[in-house]
Amino acid sequence: MDTKTQIKLDEPRPGRASAVGALCALAVVSSLTLRPAHAAVATADPATSILLYTRITGVPPSQTTLNSMVAAPTTQAAAAIATAAPQFYNVTLRNIFAAESNRDQSVFVPLNDYTVTAIGMVHDDIPYNTALSADILYTLKGISPGALPTDNVHYQTADTKAVDLSANLMKTTQTGTYGYPAAAVAGLITTRAGAIQHFDAGTNRRGYSINIVNQTCHAMEQITDTSLPSDRVREDVAASPGGDSRVRLQSCLGCHSHMDPMAGAFAYYNFDETKGAMVYTAGRLTRSISSTRATTRTAT
Repeated sequence: MDTKTQIKLDEPRPGRASAVGALCALAVVSSLTLRPAHAAVATADPATSILLYTRITGVPPSQTTLNSMVAAPTTQAAAAIATAAPQFYNVTLRNIFAAESNRDQSVFVPLNDYTVTAIGMVHDDIPYNTALSADILYTLKGISPGALPTDNVHYQTADTKAVDLSANLMKTTQTGTYGYPAAAVAGLITTRAGAIQHFDAGTNRRGYSINIVNQTCHAMEQITDTSLPSDRVREDVAASPGGDSRVRLQSCLGCHSHMDPMAGAFAYYNFDETKGAMVYTAGRLTRSISSTRATTRTAT
């Protein structure tokens, strides 16, 4: 095995077809809207307008909507009509972000704070490069009880009532709604759904690997690099798996050499299943070993 394997970002990641399909549709829209205005007149063709609307929303346009898209002066204007439709938020974006919000990458999960917050950021044109750092949370209007850090009832209730997400988003903060200290907040990572998948019953390495998958669409195996230094690899990585140290050098270090140092960003977090909430312990490292047992040690 090559011990100088470079990080590879040119291979598509399999799986999550529905989310990937939606992302591809959005990529098509982006490529169309970047064309000069004088060239973006393809939507004058009704068939093109129907295709564009269907790819963005998952449903065909009404005759009134189709007429508006055909009459739009640019492709960007036509696409904006499609992205203003409720189905873009309630179906397309929900499928994308629902798959990101759980370890199984399933779209068949209840509505949750990760999904709604990500949708809200798109709806309000909030720069997505703040998605993993901002003190941000979206809730839904008129839904009781309100959002809590200990359960998903607020979002589950909205889901049961089939609330139109596009018309009922409310921007708030995790510090204000969940009572987190400002130092603990990391955007989507520290939403309740994010905390469950990132910090529950593990070594907190998962937070890094999941974000690699969600934000780059690549699995860890696709970005291995055995040329990186190994001085930050943690002690629980076997020195000689199966009695052969070459396995560690040529395989294990490919992921652990960059995953373990980055996992330190999550060292003060844990998801407490008893409380049903994320726990942040500034200055104390928390390593969740199982769903019922955790150990802590003072930070050095």
